[in-house]
Amino acid sequence: MPAPPKPPTSLASSLIIAEHASLTGTHLITLGFNTVVHPRARFSSAHAPITVGSNCIISERTSIGFLSEAAADERQGVMIENGVVIEVGAVVEAKSVGEGTIIEVQAKIGKGAVLGKVILPLPILILVLTSLSIVRLVRSVKSTRARLFQTLQSCMGLVYEDWTAAAWKI
Repeated sequence: MPAPPKPPTSLASSLIIAEHASLTGTHLITLGFNTVVHPRARFSSAHAPITVGSNCIISERTSIGFLSEAAADERQGVMIENGVVIEVGAVVEAKSVGEGTIIEVQAKIGKGAVLGKVILPLPILILVLTSLSIVRLVRSVKSTRARLFQTLQSCMGLVYEDWTAAAWKI
């Protein structure tokens, strides 16, 4: 069986990469300054480019890059910003991983995902909205309605029945 194609690379001079790390594909793979790549980490740029910022840690047995053909809006590939830690066995196909993000052991991040500073966690998002907006949001997202009510109840001391009645009055 022939060896996989060697991708074009842009490697920083202070990059630390293990001998048994694997970089394959046909698109550009860029690895930033002071980034550490552990053994058996795999970068596959067969379907789109991969960019890893500075001061990142890529742990053992991680897989970074699209595993299948990229859609038109995913052609820029996987962008991992500065200071990201990707733990052992994680699979990352995300469109963007924001600065300082930690991806836990054996996490699977699918295509098109945007992680990090760009997105507010749901409880913070709910607290920022006004109560009227929350009720409208809950009404439009029926599949997660009970979970939103539970979050509101725990954060604001409200009972489920009060919010259900308010939702149907609007």
